[in-house]
Amino acid sequence: PAELADLPHQLAFKAELLKRDRRTVTAVAYTPVREFPVLNPLALKVAAPAPVKLDAKTGATLDVVGQVERLNGAKGEVTVTLTGLPAGVTAPATVVVKDGATEFKFALKFPASFKPGDFPGMKLSATGKPFNAATVKSRVTEFAVKVLPPDPPPVKQADARK
Repeated sequence: PAELADLPHQLAFKAELLKRDRRTVTAVAYTPVREFPVLNPLALKVAAPAPVKLDAKTGATLDVVGQVERLNGAKGEVTVTLTGLPAGVTAPATVVVKDGATEFKFALKFPASFKPGDFPGMKLSATGKPFNAATVKSRVTEFAVKVLPPDPPPVKQADARK
């Protein structure tokens, strides 16, 4: 499967010796049970984004930058997916990281009318076919963004002559 639970899996084989009629079992043997840890060949590292300050007219743009790690000899293209954006924020849903490359970037665009605050719960995940067989999905990586309010408009000073 594309996703396995993060717990060790156990495996044992059963062998049966059949008579010439291929129906009657004369002997049964089992291999010892072995535990295999789950090793995911795709991992994501995300740099913690710095707080972004809104501009009263243009809003703000924040680049979320990270790296894809291909482990255990994994190769191939990897698609990184972004979910959990707050309402009103726009960004591409996916970015493709070519074979041999590791870095990815999502440009989050905040409108000028966006309400400042802390926004946790944004999630990144990666999918790919690292061994040209089954599709594999990385663990979900969560991150948060802090949006600061725009600077207050400058106060006009009254005429000194009055």
